[in-house]
Formats: sequence, C-alpha cells, structure tokens
Amino acid sequence: MIGSDRLLFQEGSSVRDRLVATATLFDELHIVVFANKTLGLKKQKISNNVWIYPTSSLNRWTYVIGAVAIGSKIIRDWDTNDSVISTQDPFEAGVVGVKLKKKFGIPLQFQVHTDFLSPHFVQGFLNKMRVRIADSIMKYANSVRVVSLRIKDAIIEKYNLDSQSVTVLPIFVDVQSFIQNKTNENFRSRYPEFKSIVLMISRLTHEKNIMEALSILKDVLKTNPETGLLIVGAGPEREILERKARDLGVEDNVRFESWSDNISAYYNTADIFLLTSFFEGYGLTIIEAGAHRIPVVASDVGIVGDGFRDGIELSVCPVGDTECFVEKLNVLISDRDLRMQYAVNFEAVLMEKYTQDFDDYIVDFRDSLLWCISESKSRVF
Repeated sequence: MIGSDRLLFQEGSSVRDRLVATATLFDELHIVVFANKTLGLKKQKISNNVWIYPTSSLNRWTYVIGAVAIGSKIIRDWDTNDSVISTQDPFEAGVVGVKLKKKFGIPLQFQVHTDFLSPHFVQGFLNKMRVRIADSIMKYANSVRVVSLRIKDAIIEKYNLDSQSVTVLPIFVDVQSFIQNKTNENFRSRYPEFKSIVLMISRLTHEKNIMEALSILKDVLKTNPETGLLIVGAGPEREILERKARDLGVEDNVRFESWSDNISAYYNTADIFLLTSFFEGYGLTIIEAGAHRIPVVASDVGIVGDGFRDGIELSVCPVGDTECFVEKLNVLISDRDLRMQYAVNFEAVLMEKYTQDFDDYIVDFRDSLLWCISESKSRVF
C-alpha cells in the first residue's frame, strides 16, 4: 500500500488497528507512507505480518521518489507472487503505484476517497494538478475501489472504465456499535441563549465551505433569531471564519469549539446537523448525525443520494444554494415533528444498509484485490 496516513505510526490509533486486522487475510502487508524527514519516523513492524515505512523525504516534492525507492526494495526483498499494489489515491500515491507496476508487472488498484471529479475540487492549483495526474494514469489501474456510488458513476463515465473493475466499498462505520454505545450526555446547558442549535462537525478547511454556513445563518436569523450555529473542529481557516462571522454581524450566534473526543455529546446537544461542503468522498459525519437521531441538512455530495432521499431521510440542497439551505433550515427549526420523522427514517436506512460486520468488510476488501490479480492476467498495456 502507498499512502500518507501518519497515524499508522501512532500505537493504538484506529487506522493502525484497522489495517493490522485487515492484514490477517494476507500473508504480508507492507505500507509505504509519505512523510517528511523532520518527523523522525522510522520503519516499524507493527504486527507479525505488517510493516510500515516512512519515506523520510526532504519535502513533499520528493515523496514520490522516496516511495518508489522503498517500494522497489520491498518487491525485490520479498516474494511478490499473487501480490497487489494498492494506492490511497490516483494522485501522488497513484504515480508511485504506476511506476512500480511498470517496473515489476504487479497489478495495481487505485483507491478513491474523495470526489475529485467534482467541479469544486479543482479550485486550487494543487488539486488541478492532481486531476491532471489522475487523467493521465487512471488507465493503468487494474481495478478501482471507491467509497460511494456517486464517485463510481463519475469515474466510469469520465474514464470509460468497465463497471466490474470499480468496486464500491465505503469507509467502514460500525453503526450498530455506535448506536448502542452512544451516551445521553449533552452540552446544552453551555448555550442557554439559543432556542435552536445547528451543529457542524468538520475540519475548518476551504472544501468544507463553512463560509457559506455563516451566510446561511445570517438569513436564518431573520426568521429564527434565537438560533445558534455550533462549529466543532480545527483547521487553518479558524481565524478567517471568526473574522467572517464578525463581518456578517452573526458572531453572537456562532460558537467555535475545539475538537473533542466526546463528539457524541455535541451531537446530543444539537437540533439539526448541517453540512455545506463543496465536495465529499463519503461524509462520515452525516452517518454519525443520523445515528444520534439528528435531522440532517446537507449539500448534494458524498453519500447523499446513496439510499438517502431528500424530503424523507434528510434535506438536500445543491452545492452553494444559500437560499435552499435557509429555507430548509427554517422549516426544520419550526417543525419538531418533521425533525423527528427525518431522524427516524434516517436511522431505519442506517440499520438496513450500514450494519456490515468488520470481518465481512475486510473480506470484501480482500476480494477486490483478488479480482485485481485475476483481471491483470487478461489485460495488456
């Protein structure tokens, strides 16, 4: 595997535990991680058959060179019969995968965790370059694993891929456990000035489009002046968002809270969950909100549309449609029964579609790699 999740080097992290469990279905799992030399990370054996390797690069622009060198050594040193290269994206990691595939003839799987074909993805220079990279290398993949049907449909149409080569395997969410183990604790007493609380749990980054949420709040306050917007998370846009709230005159109705391990209490605090992202690969917070029986108002991104219907399980607005968000939030704020109906309907879909056991989940992932091997025997580049 080629990726960039440095939490693998943190003992006890969920991503590390998950990959160690996944590796029980393989003889060996070798994971090369993009990492700057200044982080001081070292190669580790984290279970009896899992190794992690930092690239220890001088900067991000040499990640690919370092990962190719490490990957080449792994392939030379180990028996790579019936092996697969799986990259966490079809961008920088994908380039490493293609170079190793060409060099050693090992089948290649791209994983796609974000909707990079959304027109909103290409707003920055780096993402524009990533889309160009994907356009040039997608043809080299023997298979592609995506996290939503939306992404599958988009890449099949763009790259004219065989639908069998694209597997939808969402991020694993233990919904059953999440519902059973959630607490009744809430922080409502911290915000006595608000009659209704709209919650966002998010990284404070551009693609989450929280700027628009502040503009939405300004219009909502015209009808529901005792509404509060609770934003939980951290990120580079914190100060910009705080300044924007002041400029809009809504700072008294916005509360920024740092990330917390007790996220469940924040969900229990809210009346409505809001997601305004420009794009999402999946949208885990939507699932978490539904598991807490909170009605969701979301932009049409990620898993929205994958079994969740506008006006039945949740409220959906086109990306950037402020007027739609304002209208739907005002309706839900004023109608408690409708909020409850949405929440009950959403939970029913969760219990039907998102109760897969983790053991079954990793079997599905293994099978996607086995398909990649079998497909490679019949495909010539």
